[in-house]
Amino acid sequence: MHLVGYAKKYPNTQIMYKACDMILRVQSDASHHRLPNSRSVAGGIHYLVNLESPHSEINGPIQTICKQISESVCASATESEYAALFINGQAACFPLLVLKALGYKQPSPTTIYCDNVPAQGIANRTVTLRRSKAIHTRYNWIRDRVDQGQYTIARMPGKTIDADYLTKIHPRPKQEQFMVRLTHQPFLPKH
Repeated sequence: MHLVGYAKKYPNTQIMYKACDMILRVQSDASHHRLPNSRSVAGGIHYLVNLESPHSEINGPIQTICKQISESVCASATESEYAALFINGQAACFPLLVLKALGYKQPSPTTIYCDNVPAQGIANRTVTLRRSKAIHTRYNWIRDRVDQGQYTIARMPGKTIDADYLTKIHPRPKQEQFMVRLTHQPFLPKH
C-alpha cells in the first residue's frame, strides 16, 4: 500500500541504475507480530554495487521482498529477523547464479546486511542458543550457507537499513526519505 500511494502521488518516478561492478548486496529486515494472528513480515532489498562501495549505497534495487513469514509463528524479534535472513538468502541464490553465468565474478561470500545483532550472531555462529529448539530448524539453512562461505551476515544500523521501509509503517516524511534513496524523480521541464 505504501508503494501504491507513492506511485499515485509521483507517477513519473523511476528506478535508475548506474554502471557498476555488478556485485550483489542484500539488506534484510523483519517486523515482529505486525500482521493478524501474530504473523511477522520479512523484507529485503537486493541491489548491485561496485566492489568497494559503502554498505549504505544502493544502485537501484533488482529485487525487493515483502512477505509474510508463513513457515511458523515467530516467537521473538530475533527469530523474525533470522527468518528474514533465510528468506533473503534463498531469494539471492538465483541472481548469484545468473551474475556468475554472465561473467560477473562475485566475491565470496556475498554480504547480507541486517540490523539485529542476535540474528546476525546466530547466522554467523557467534551466539550460542539456549533455546534453539524454539527457532524453526528450517531457518538454519542460512547458517549452513554462512558456514559454506556463500554468505556473510554483516551489521547495518537500523536507521540506515532501507529494507525497513518494506516491513514497517512509517510517517510520510520517513517514507519520502526512503523513496528518495530507492527511486529517481526525472527532471520535469516547466511549460
